[in-house]
Amino acid sequence: MKLIHPSFKITSYPKNILENIENAARTCYKSEDKICEGSAAKIVEMLLNKKHLAMIEFGGTITIKLKIDRSMSHELVRHRLASFAQESQRYIKYNTDIEFIYPKEVSDSSNISFYDFCKTLEIIEKTYHSMLKNGISPQNARGILPNCTATEINIQANIREWLHILELRCSKRVYPPLRRIMLQVLESFYHKTPVIFDELYYIYTDDIIKNL
Repeated sequence: MKLIHPSFKITSYPKNILENIENAARTCYKSEDKICEGSAAKIVEMLLNKKHLAMIEFGGTITIKLKIDRSMSHELVRHRLASFAQESQRYIKYNTDIEFIYPKEVSDSSNISFYDFCKTLEIIEKTYHSMLKNGISPQNARGILPNCTATEINIQANIREWLHILELRCSKRVYPPLRRIMLQVLESFYHKTPVIFDELYYIYTDDIIKNL
């Protein structure tokens, strides 16, 4: 058994996001002649302020790979306008240590709770390995694995959908472990393209700082 922290990495991030949006938007206004140095940032800021978000979709798509637990992935796949590719427990055999996401809320609550949590995972892991050795297929053995089992999931979405995802998943009403990792995603996106993500970033700046 291995306890790990949630993590993510950006695997694909479009170049020239602002310029891509500007080129599409100026087609609508027939103002291509106004393209100059710095004009992309200004028109994107104007589009965001006016909530003309259809143009933001032309910025391109961002793909990230998250290592989170199953309870978090179950929530993220509800976003209909994104694409997902997730590690399959149906086909994968966990022949060695099974990775589980470190439960900050449990470990912070009491030593007894954390001890019981770990002992339960050890029993589950042992039972899972025993089932495999006795000929049970991974797709049937997976039934005993808990929501805190680590999983890798790729998420791809356009810029507009990422704004929507982050607006929802950075809220204080969200499942705390998922919120923490999504605040980190927001911070990374902000540093890459502040014009797009600065409004959300400024809303959650204090939370992002506390999260680090």
